[in-house]
Amino acid sequence: MTTTGTWLTHGLLVAALAGTAADGEVPPDIAAWFDQQAAATVQEISRDLVVLDEAPPQYRTLEVGRPRALHAWSADFRAGDATAAPTEPVGEWAAPYLGDGAPAGMVVAWHEDGAAALAYVDDAAELAAAVAKLPDDALLVQAPELGAHYAIVAGTVHTLHATRYGKTGATVPLATFQEQLGAWLADAAGPVHTPADASPSAALMVGALAGGALLLTGLLLAVRVRRRTRLSPGHRGDRGSEP
Repeated sequence: MTTTGTWLTHGLLVAALAGTAADGEVPPDIAAWFDQQAAATVQEISRDLVVLDEAPPQYRTLEVGRPRALHAWSADFRAGDATAAPTEPVGEWAAPYLGDGAPAGMVVAWHEDGAAALAYVDDAAELAAAVAKLPDDALLVQAPELGAHYAIVAGTVHTLHATRYGKTGATVPLATFQEQLGAWLADAAGPVHTPADASPSAALMVGALAGGALLLTGLLLAVRVRRRTRLSPGHRGDRGSEP
């Protein structure tokens, strides 16, 4: 693609992105849940941890940061349409949490039966640290099939966390990223060969196991939930630090 073509595409994508600003708003009930219940929920989850090979994380203090809407790359953006809105909301909101003052992971909420509720918690400390530093107008984007999270800031894509595709900390224009994304998705859709000694994902998934049990880097976490929480496989990717 020529330089002129690249900048034209970039301009079209940025213009399309402007229309998604409202999607980044946090509903009042979700904001209230994060403000009033999120910290206590994460603490309770930590206390309910079933210890296997190491001590559970018992935090003296736990703080939850600013919640943000989670987005996914839109189907048209994935397909290479330079005029399409790059992202679409997934109906989840995420915030980093700090244990004893240090980034410890992410807590995510959604609507269940019309009410704000916990979706899942994870121990992705690297991602939490990166999200905590984002400007207020940044869009947070997840790509579970790539094991990655991104932020869009002023028409530029910042890779917050990547396991296999791309590099953590990379920053590229939206148009350049769209070209890279197409190649990565094509590769990810191919045969996957999982090593026999592959470690489990660091993702915590409410309702993924019987009785509301969660998996945290190989540790079983028992969580008391009102009912079996809906699990959307398309929204649950590798949020760990291993490729």
